[in-house]
This record gives sequence, C-alpha cells and structure tokens, in this order.
Amino acid sequence: MTKLMQSFELIKSHVAERWQRLSGREKRITALLIAVCAVLFIYFAVISPLFAWKTKNKTEMQLNHESLVFVQKNISRAQQAQAASATGNKNPGQLITLISSSAKRAGITFSRIQPAKQDIALWINDVSYQQLINWILPLYNQFQINVKQTRIEKTEDEGVVKVFLRLGY
Repeated sequence: MTKLMQSFELIKSHVAERWQRLSGREKRITALLIAVCAVLFIYFAVISPLFAWKTKNKTEMQLNHESLVFVQKNISRAQQAQAASATGNKNPGQLITLISSSAKRAGITFSRIQPAKQDIALWINDVSYQQLINWILPLYNQFQINVKQTRIEKTEDEGVVKVFLRLGY
C-alpha cells in the first residue's frame, strides 16, 4: 500500500511541477481542455447509457403493456376455446366426423370403421401410400388427431397399401 501511495505522490509532484512551468494562457487552455474532457467523460460514461437504458425499458414496458391488454381482451375467448377443445376431444362422434370428412376430401374410402372408447379403428383397402400420408399429416396438424396404432401391408400394385389405423386425440 505504501508503494502505491509513494507512486501517487511522485506523479502528483511531477504534475504540479509541470503545471508551475506553464504560462497563464497555457494554464487556462489546459484547464478548459480538462473540463471539456470531464464533461465528455460524464456524458458518454454515465448520461448516454442511462438514456439508452431508459429508452429500452420504456419500449419493453410498452410492448408488455400491449401484450397484457391483448391477453385481457381475449382471455374469455381463449378459455372458451380451451373448454371447447377439451370437451370436443372427448367426443367420439366429432372424431368420426372429422376423420370421415377429411378422408372424403382426400379421396380415401374406408372398408370398415369401428369406434372404440376414445379412438376410432379404420381399415382401408387399396390406397396410395402418398395419398395416405397426405391425409394423415393434416389430421394431426389441424385437429391434433394422433395415429395411435398402425399396420401397413404391401399389395401387389406398386405404391398401393392396405392399412389398419387407430386414430384418437
């Protein structure tokens, strides 16, 4: 600690000696330069970061407030949709309707449909594998209907399969 104090005293005496050698005009210019440097340092080290922080936080607060207002306006709609999907997912009749209508749009006909507890068992004879995939993927993506069990058998025709599926939520 004493070495640090000695170094500080040495630097202080050196600066004081040089200051005494300066003329009056040079002393005023040096003092003005030191004051300008101090003001610039305070601005760039303290004031500018504080304003940037304030602006960033204000923008973030506005975004959070907009999100809060949106959620408050739409919370009842979200709760209704959640309740409808929770009850809708348990309804096998709705499941059969969704599966049948989407299969009809895809050009797929079932050879047999058998409702189970919460699932639907389907048998499809002679369907293009690509057509089957193009039908199953939207069932999951749009309605969250999962393939719970599958059995795919190759037929004599190239690219055509015989399928058993168990679908459900």
